[in-house]
Amino acid sequence: MTKIKYKPVKNTEIAKVVGKTEGAVRAAKKNNEELYNSYLEEFKLKTYPFITIDEYVKSTNASKTLLKTKIDNKIIPALETEIKDFRGNVLEESILVPYCANKIEDLRDDYKTFNKSKVISVTNRKGGVAKTTNAINIGTMAAMLGYNVLFIDYDTQANASQSFGLRPKFEIEKNIIDLVLEVGKGAGRETVADNIFNLQKKLKTIGKFDVLPNSGDKETQEKAINISKELLMYSTSFKALDMLIELVRDDYDLIVIDTPPNDKDSLTMVTMATDYFIFSYKPDARSIDGIPMLFSNLKEELEPIYKMHKKDTIKIIGGIISDYNPKIILNQDMAEQAEEDFSNYIKKYNLPKEWTIFNQKIEHLQKFSKIQERLNLGTLISPASLNEKLSVSETKAIRNYLDIVNELMERILIDLYSK
Repeated sequence: MTKIKYKPVKNTEIAKVVGKTEGAVRAAKKNNEELYNSYLEEFKLKTYPFITIDEYVKSTNASKTLLKTKIDNKIIPALETEIKDFRGNVLEESILVPYCANKIEDLRDDYKTFNKSKVISVTNRKGGVAKTTNAINIGTMAAMLGYNVLFIDYDTQANASQSFGLRPKFEIEKNIIDLVLEVGKGAGRETVADNIFNLQKKLKTIGKFDVLPNSGDKETQEKAINISKELLMYSTSFKALDMLIELVRDDYDLIVIDTPPNDKDSLTMVTMATDYFIFSYKPDARSIDGIPMLFSNLKEELEPIYKMHKKDTIKIIGGIISDYNPKIILNQDMAEQAEEDFSNYIKKYNLPKEWTIFNQKIEHLQKFSKIQERLNLGTLISPASLNEKLSVSETKAIRNYLDIVNELMERILIDLYSK
């Protein structure tokens, strides 16, 4: 079981969440242990992604025995920790569960009744907008919550693959570009299956987490540029990735694609394989400028081809704002502008009004870059990252990605039931 460590909470942080002054919290900590513990418990319920079994049972009236059975049967994810009170005493309960465990289980079970995986692509025509970070954390969080996930690194920069410690010329015999070319020329399921990397044991997720990596070398980049021409004579230009996914689709609940920026042919290939798009943004003008370009590319240029190929419309199910700093006024203004622009385009293209940018914004994370540099499975929910003491911003980010996955599944379910 993966261990998790939270940093000690400051009085000012508790006060902000529970609506008290720092002085009131400090006084309670000194003179009224019961009152202070109630503040701390409220803080955890509102901010922590994982709480103790006892805290969960108290807040939900769930059965402790049933909860432990679900943990043992890997129905609900659980983490191990050493919980101490403010006096430094180790508490008896050391198993943590998601603060919304029942919701996770209900959404997952409901989704699996449809028995059809969905492909989610995280995209932006601009680079440097946390696209890969969002794709990785959505995919790995979904696997932690019990979904069987295939992650496809279709960006020839291969940042996601490198974050997972998959190195070209060593682990990777055939990358995703090689496989798309081979499938486009007639290769079958075995060719794809033989080149999938399973990272479930390393990540310790209850759901399967597999990766089809990229290489990031010059040869692969050139292949990606010429892939549509290479497959033209086979009549599989722009649909070979979709053909590849169909070969293994039944093995997964979700397929997450990290897409390349600034490559129209690659975007077309990804689009033909995608059920739902998520746009990735940072709260700056350069990133926000990508909103009209992306909507135009997808809904005006590519949707006619998509309708012919998929018998459906292109669905942009939401957006994520990352590298957000709520203390910077300009960040707030840019985030509000992105949300307004996104909503206007959702309305313009007659998409469901609920498919807005997710409320959960991801704050700037120094730690994520450090994890990627060390190749310790570059995700916030890897054993390596969770076993280091998590700051408030890191804790918040993990909870936000948990919430984003849940809200994403709610949006998908509503769409599925509407058909």
